[in-house]
Amino acid sequence: MALPDPTLVSGPVGARLQIPTPLDGIDGQATHPAVAYSPDMLGGYPYWMAMTPYPGSDDSYEDPCIVASFDGVHWVVPAGVSNPIDDQPGSPGAYNSDPDLKYYNGALHLFWRTYDGSGAAEGAEEKIYYSTSIDGRTWTPKVLVYSSDHHVLRLLSPCFALEDGAWVMWAVDIVPSPYRVVRLQGTADPAGPWGDPAGVDMGPMQPDRQPWHLGITPVDGGYVGLINDRLIGGASGELVMVVSADGITWTNSGRTVVPRVQVGEHTALYRAVLLPEVDGIISGWRVWYGAFRTEADSIWHVYRTFINAPYVPEVPEAGPPIGRAVLRSVVEWIACDVTTGNKVAYLGVKGAISRALGAYTSSTLTIPAPLAGPLALGGLLDQAVGPDQLPTRMIVCIVNDLPQWAGLIWKVRGGTDATISLGCATPESYLDRRFIEDMAFDGVDQATLAASLIDAVNNEGINLEIDAPPTGVLRDREYFDDEDATFYQRLQELMDVDRGLEWTIDLDWKTPKQQAVRMIFRAAERLGSTVPRGPLATESEAVTRYEVTHDYGKGMGANDVLAYSSGEGVDRPQSQHLRNNLALAAGVPRVEHRWSPSSSIKDTATLNAHAASELARLDGGTTTLAVTSRWNIEPARLGIDLNLGDAVAYDLVGHMHPTGLRGTGRMVGYRLDPLAGTFEPVLRI
Repeated sequence: MALPDPTLVSGPVGARLQIPTPLDGIDGQATHPAVAYSPDMLGGYPYWMAMTPYPGSDDSYEDPCIVASFDGVHWVVPAGVSNPIDDQPGSPGAYNSDPDLKYYNGALHLFWRTYDGSGAAEGAEEKIYYSTSIDGRTWTPKVLVYSSDHHVLRLLSPCFALEDGAWVMWAVDIVPSPYRVVRLQGTADPAGPWGDPAGVDMGPMQPDRQPWHLGITPVDGGYVGLINDRLIGGASGELVMVVSADGITWTNSGRTVVPRVQVGEHTALYRAVLLPEVDGIISGWRVWYGAFRTEADSIWHVYRTFINAPYVPEVPEAGPPIGRAVLRSVVEWIACDVTTGNKVAYLGVKGAISRALGAYTSSTLTIPAPLAGPLALGGLLDQAVGPDQLPTRMIVCIVNDLPQWAGLIWKVRGGTDATISLGCATPESYLDRRFIEDMAFDGVDQATLAASLIDAVNNEGINLEIDAPPTGVLRDREYFDDEDATFYQRLQELMDVDRGLEWTIDLDWKTPKQQAVRMIFRAAERLGSTVPRGPLATESEAVTRYEVTHDYGKGMGANDVLAYSSGEGVDRPQSQHLRNNLALAAGVPRVEHRWSPSSSIKDTATLNAHAASELARLDGGTTTLAVTSRWNIEPARLGIDLNLGDAVAYDLVGHMHPTGLRGTGRMVGYRLDPLAGTFEPVLRI
């Protein structure tokens, strides 16, 4: 994971964790979390935490303790662990604080601070100790790492890293004012000797604040960390992210990356640790932090959250167009490999085909099954559409020299007849056969979000190229594997929201030699030409007939719309009732429509956007215009005059419209019947 720009990183408040302590075996008041990750499951657990109980800020209990977890959420005291690892009496005598835990070379390395201001350790009031364990349960006797006179040097919240076989320590020196972060160079032995502390540049602190606690994690290319700062002379701690390539010069976020206040939970943040993690497909940092409430007796807990920079997925872009439309007198059909697009055979296909914007359509096609010749069963025909080839084949229709339609073959049926029936569906149908896993997007352009979904589908998929330029419309989405939703469903949800994303899967040639086709996922706030094509007119040679459908069926014509998500009662997220108040005030009867665009939506604003889009679509019913035309006569030539999504003008006269029906609609779909020679654009008007 590359080093981030800390100014872009942030995250939500965390969920409180239950941390067992010697005082409470289920959930004691703990703080100072230090988490180490063991990829080889040391002692049977991947996550280990050092922390200190701190009930009511009583330092007599502030001793380093060890807990472990399978998931970083649920923590236990492993069998054999005897907590605390070190026990001190507390003020006015010696007390412990600030553990740090690292995993190196098959062992856990625990460091902690002990302070004795009673006068019993004059000149060495500040001490740092060390212990190690190869199983997380049995710990070696503590060894002194460092000591100092508290009038000269006081090192709080020491953090350690093993660099090229030698230990390095960072800590907060609280003798000067304001406090400063220092770095000390050690050796292979944690007991030292250690070099003199040298100040490091952590970047400017927030106004009137100074460093207080540290959590630093080595990562590829450098270090990331969190400084718990505090007001000079006060508390109100926050967490500032810091990043460094060398551990000496740092940049910081300039603000807290986790909100300081969580109502009912905490009003100040404390020591924190972070580890790199991928949440779904988003790279970031898993954070465990201590925090407390200051409005009453101090109540301490440990919380867990995830911070990251805004997710901007990197997805492959489609190459430039290859094919060029040329008017042809016939339609051609070929069989192609689904994943490579390579041409397998030319076929004699009969049947009508169709396409729709943002949806898949199905067609039943027939091909001859001769007993002899190159296309006889057992030869090329088997290679093209044989049952053993499914689901690796698709039928492609070439119109005016361009591949305009593809149908993935999902069913083959044949027997005594001299024809074979092929059940096909457009490539969008593949998206309905792939289920989405955990994915999260925060403030991501909707086109980039959709492209990320397609990029995920391409893993063991059908190799869709992607043409999805940014739309300027940002979306927040969380998808979960256990919702059992397909990529197709999620893309349709993106399309059905207010200012939603239109999408389709287009075709083109891979090379000018036309030996292979490529499938291109296209997405935009609006697809197709906004300059009206046509007009389609009954007086032209192209148009033979037309039909207008006004649909006020169930749901259609709704003037009161509500969108909801999963849940019951007050726990069910739902939109506002969005209404056409003008129509209702004019006496139009109320027609209601309620539906769930997705069970994953928790945000009311997102549900309101879905409801607004649905109201705009349903209010007043839906009107579609189907114009039957000759497929190869201007202005109805597919790929030359008209394409999916285009604005299309019409000028039509019929028995229902003797004085004419004129206007502009969007071509949201079409039907092509090559045998009949007809092309039927479907316009939404």
